[in-house]
Order: sequence, then C-alpha cells, then structure tokens
Amino acid sequence: MNYNDFLNEAKTIQSKKMQIHKDYKEYAFTFSYPPPQSLYKIDESNFDCVELDDEINIYIHIPYCTGKCSYCYFCCYELNKCTVKKSEYVSLLRHEIKLARNKYGKKIVSSIHIGGGTPTTLTELEFEEIFKCLFDNFAIKENIEITCESSPETVTLKKMRKLIDLGVNRLNIGIQCFNDDTLRIINRRHNSEVAIKAIEIAKSAGFKNINIDLMYGLPNQTLEDWKKTLDIANALEVQSISAYRLRLHPKSKLNEYDNLKHDDRMLEFYFTLVNKMEEFGFIQASSHKFSRQENTIQKQIISKRGIKKNELLSFGLSSYGYIGNILYWNSRTIEEYKNKINRNVLPYSLGYVLNESEQKSKSCVLGIHNYKGISIKDYNEYFKSDFKNDFNKQITFCKENRLAKIENEHFSLSKLGMAFSDEIAIMFYSEDIKKVLSEKKKRYGMFFDEII
Repeated sequence: MNYNDFLNEAKTIQSKKMQIHKDYKEYAFTFSYPPPQSLYKIDESNFDCVELDDEINIYIHIPYCTGKCSYCYFCCYELNKCTVKKSEYVSLLRHEIKLARNKYGKKIVSSIHIGGGTPTTLTELEFEEIFKCLFDNFAIKENIEITCESSPETVTLKKMRKLIDLGVNRLNIGIQCFNDDTLRIINRRHNSEVAIKAIEIAKSAGFKNINIDLMYGLPNQTLEDWKKTLDIANALEVQSISAYRLRLHPKSKLNEYDNLKHDDRMLEFYFTLVNKMEEFGFIQASSHKFSRQENTIQKQIISKRGIKKNELLSFGLSSYGYIGNILYWNSRTIEEYKNKINRNVLPYSLGYVLNESEQKSKSCVLGIHNYKGISIKDYNEYFKSDFKNDFNKQITFCKENRLAKIENEHFSLSKLGMAFSDEIAIMFYSEDIKKVLSEKKKRYGMFFDEII
C-alpha cells in the first residue's frame, strides 16, 4: 500500500467513530500506566515491603526552563520565577538520591535519562554534583546509555563537552519545527538558525548520538511547513527523530486555534511523517520515534516498556517511576517536594499498587509502543498465563481491522495500527481503570487537572 492508501484507510477508520477513533479534545500519548486520572495518594510507607530488582533504570527531572512554551503541560518553572533556585534544587535532588539508596540499597544502573524541563539550564558544576552523587550511591555499569535533554538556546560548546566528560552519550534537543513564525507563536526561545547551530555545536563537542524532537499540528502549521521541517531535520544528519502530535491540555492556551481541531488533517501530517522517514531510510521504532539504525533507538524506553527488568527509579519534582508492582509520582509542587526532602522523607505523592491483572495491562499498554511490540513468550513466562487468551478480544479486533499482527512470537502494530497506537493502547486498560475514567468522562486519562 502507498501513502494515499494508508491515509484513506485511516480516515475511514476515523470516520466510523470506532473505539479507536482519535479525539483532539483529549488526545494524549500513553506513556505510563495506570494513567494519572486513576491514581490515589501514597507515601513512603507503601514501599516498606517492596524489593527493587538488582538492576534498574534511573530518571532525573530538572524542572527549569528559559520560558514556558504555550503548549506545555509538564511540571516546570521559568528560570528566576521559582521559589527554589537551581542550586538549592540540586541539593534537594542529591538528598533524595541518598534517601533512596538508604532505603533500597546500592543498585546496578543500566541506563540514565535526565529530562525536564530543560536540564541544560544547569551549570557545569551543578551537573558534576548530580553525577558524583549518582556514582557514589549506585553501581553505574560501564558504557551504559546516558541521555540528557536540552533546548537549542541552552546548548554551548563548554556545556556539551562537560556532559561528554561526565559520560552522557545521547543528547536530545527539543526543536519542534524550523518555521520561525510558528516557533514565536508557541513561545519557543530559539529560531531555526539557533536550532541548527545547536546541533552543529553538539557534534563538534563529540556527540555521536543526537535525537531531535519535532511536533506537528502546531498553530497555523501547514503540510508544506511540516515537509520542510522534516527535510531540514534529515539534512542535519541526526541519528534519530521523535515527532509528536501536539497534545492539547484542556487548559492549554492553544485551544483557540482552529487547525488543531481536525483529526483527519492530523492523519495527513502523520502519514507525511511516516512517508518521509521511509524515504530518508529511517527505521520506525514506534508511532513517533524514528532511528537511522536499530542501535540508536533509546534503550531506556525499550526497557521500561518491557515485561521483565523494567523498574524505573525516578528522582526530582513530578517524576514518575515503577518500583516492584507500584507506579509512583513524586510531589507535583516545588513546596511539597522541598518540605518532604527536608524531613528526610522520599517525596512520593500519587500512585497505584498494581495487582496481577493491572500488571498484565501495563505490559500491553506500554509494550504496544515498543519497536518489536509485545513479546508473547516473555508475557506467558512471566505471568504464567496465555497472552492470546487474556486479551483475545483486543487481539481479534486489531487483526480483523489490519491494525496489528502476530509474527515471531510478538504482537505488534501494523503500519496502519501505528497511526492509532495510543487508541489501541487504551483498549488494554483494565476494566477497573476504564470504570474510573468513565465516571470522569475520560478516555485516556493522561492529563493531570492542573498545569504547573
């Protein structure tokens, strides 16, 4: 099938208002499970009898940015507008890391991701302090993947060299697009020239694995704009590209823009993306991630979506992680986070204790986004159950509508199914979670109510 065939079939599915139809009013990426709208209050006592695997992944959240993007619903603060300054936050972060080490022991770390916010708002010294604390309190394996997120206006040669010296070997640069008018509308603090320069600086510093983030469905963005952005991105010879559809929080400042309200139009943007990436020779690793080679697909993403060895120990304001059978989110306000750390209490705030049924759902909701899909063999062995029997209804629906396939003992999305990956993912929500969301009139449930 060619581009137009896939697009027309996707539009037909959308027009039928099937259970997987997209809805711009609540569309969201299913990055965690159970979803935020289903969580309840938890604290450190919930983890007293939980044992962490010997080997874990680590995420660190840096909640500072040079400004607030108009589409942003993540937990972050503008520099100099937060009651807790960066230096104090780094001290709190180090304290939290030590508290976790004391509770869970000195675990082996197989990947690290520093996200935000914009981590590269930190100084070189602040990065040094964080990395020293990590290496003092955990057994960091050699040659592991260490990712740091950044934005173009914060990329300097000195800082990039420092990151490489500290062991960072994968850089993520949030660019969004190469149209300066659109960048101004969404309140980015860089233009296309600064974005291109940032990539050049990162390469000259020694980065050999660079990912850039792009977005489609932005205010006033045309299909031609999107094609130009993709052409420029390819010409910059980065190793991978993440391309996200704009997700509108109910309280977003961007809800007034009419072009955001046409889901058929968004399918055109999506299949243009897929077509272009194929043309450029990229591997499609998920609905929104593309890589020139299989070995540059982010390893932490694959691990935390897997069935086995997927524990994620997360630090910092509003970070989320998985410990044993518990999903947790740290405090979502800087005041509460600071208060708990200063009382020598791990800042767990919201979460969910997953029973076996919920763990099965989690392995599918997240696993469906993986490059190779859900490993049926791993599922059956880990849960001592039968994947095809447990999720027969969902499997049958997807196969009948050519949205997924079973090959080499993996249940994976087809090219058509990738366009509806988030909608397919929520089909695997447990009945308990669906009931909670239904009562709130939600489908995805991925947004917190307030933007911080």
